[in-house]
Amino acid sequence: SLVNEENRKITEEFLRESTQLSPQTIKQYTSGLKIYFNWVRENANNKPFHQLKARDYLMYQNYLVRNGMSSSGIKFKRSAVSSLNGYIELYYGDEYKDFRNYITKAIASPPPVFVNEKEPLTLEEYENLCKTLEEKEMWQQLAYIRFTFATGCRRAESRQLLKEVSNY
Repeated sequence: SLVNEENRKITEEFLRESTQLSPQTIKQYTSGLKIYFNWVRENANNKPFHQLKARDYLMYQNYLVRNGMSSSGIKFKRSAVSSLNGYIELYYGDEYKDFRNYITKAIASPPPVFVNEKEPLTLEEYENLCKTLEEKEMWQQLAYIRFTFATGCRRAESRQLLKEVSNY
């Protein structure tokens, strides 16, 4: 990977050792931290985590805002980075004496007014998606798309579907 090795290692350790977090949170933190450190690679000279400062994070947050991310998405990514910083402060304070959690109240979170509009797939987009999944033999994803499209159920509702339904 092109991301700074120190950043990757500390992130992997943090995620592995965060046993108090739910599996869903770990999955989202993994995604959020990968996005963050890729941004660091591309926009902050791939600095190691202990050299990042509040201004680096502010530039990252402004990048997310400029690119249309919802305020709730930004807050979740902020939470992931802040939690990682807290982990580093607590468990690596002896090695990185000058490191501080640089995500503070001074860096204001975006106001919770922006929400991405939900746009359902058009029939043409749905058919194209189904065709692509079929060509790639991604049967589980195809079944999920067809089921949710036909029933209009939500993601959380579709997870409750039992396999035995296929026999009905």
